[in-house]
Amino acid sequence: MVKKLGIIKHSYAQPVVSALRKQTPDSSLRFELVQDVATRLVLKLLQDELDGAFLSPIEYAKHSSQLRIVNEICVASTGESGIIELHFRDDLRNIETLAINPEFTSEVILAKIILAEKFDISPQLVAVQSLTTDVIHKADSVLLVGDECVRWSDHANKLDLVDEWSDMTTMAYVHGFWVTKEGNLSKEPLQTLMTDAPYVDALQSRDVSYLLDANALSSIEEFYQMSYYHGILKEIPDLIMVE
Repeated sequence: MVKKLGIIKHSYAQPVVSALRKQTPDSSLRFELVQDVATRLVLKLLQDELDGAFLSPIEYAKHSSQLRIVNEICVASTGESGIIELHFRDDLRNIETLAINPEFTSEVILAKIILAEKFDISPQLVAVQSLTTDVIHKADSVLLVGDECVRWSDHANKLDLVDEWSDMTTMAYVHGFWVTKEGNLSKEPLQTLMTDAPYVDALQSRDVSYLLDANALSSIEEFYQMSYYHGILKEIPDLIMVE
């Protein structure tokens, strides 16, 4: 039997699929990995094109009545992890515009929350197709996610939004977790990830955690509460696990 799982492309999420890439042909249950952005993965999951997907907190929240969290695996980071960054023009005095990739819905919402809560500003969002380095000349700031942060590593005028979230809440920021439609996928098939060597080694990282424990769940709930307070979510979703 083959199960289709959706995964985002960024390198920080790769430990959560490392074991699945090493399946043997004679495995009774095999996985086909489909790589895409979270906004499209959730649509494929809802249309039964996928059995499970690694989704951002907001993509789960939008469709929580139809979705279930599969297991105790996530990606969460704290401090200056270099996963979500806000870059500014060097001559900037005020932030009036923020260039974003609209596919990164959770990260855009995190930026809006941080800027409103800590700096009392609400810039106009400017959707762009490609976050090339010349974007910084078309907007006051630009939101970068995942591997894009590495490509901009030489640019010093920036704010690490995960570090700002940790400072504001004393919690890690959860980037994503495994989700399925009810009845599509049980938690047992993915439990092999919990004992895979690259995954276990990744758990030793100081900045990134891969366990969806009580602290991670509390951070997700805090993110939902702030999103609701700022009028982004119409209601606070329940975090429902696969039984």
